[in-house]
Amino acid sequence: MPVMVMQNFNVEAGVVNGSKGYIHRIRYKLNAQGNRTLILCVVKMLDSDETPLPELGPHKILILEDTMIFTIENPYTNEKISIQHTQVLIVPAFAMTAHKAQGQTMTHAIIDLASCHGTQAPYVMVSQVTSLEGLLILRPFKKEWIHQ
Repeated sequence: MPVMVMQNFNVEAGVVNGSKGYIHRIRYKLNAQGNRTLILCVVKMLDSDETPLPELGPHKILILEDTMIFTIENPYTNEKISIQHTQVLIVPAFAMTAHKAQGQTMTHAIIDLASCHGTQAPYVMVSQVTSLEGLLILRPFKKEWIHQ
């Protein structure tokens, strides 16, 4: 399954927010309710550094779970509450927004220009594809949407 990394995980190795790859292996644990919870995955990323971790192989990157703790304070009572959130910061990469596509190079893309707001997003969508043969436009951008 194609996935996208959602944080700068290992900048030196080329694994940054927006990097794409394919799930190679996953590991999970069972939570208190008996549900599987993802704790790590190995993602094959061809654009990453070739230097592997022991036993992983080239271009295989270990993505670990990350925990964030948010503390909120009630301004009237000064009472505080902390919320803990843990996840592996990857998302499916079957589709992405124009913002996530910015800076990427793609050989193939299917885009919907009619869903754009403003003129920057259509430019970003079209300009990330390496050839016209690899570009499929579902719905075109209307010229009257450009304000002069």
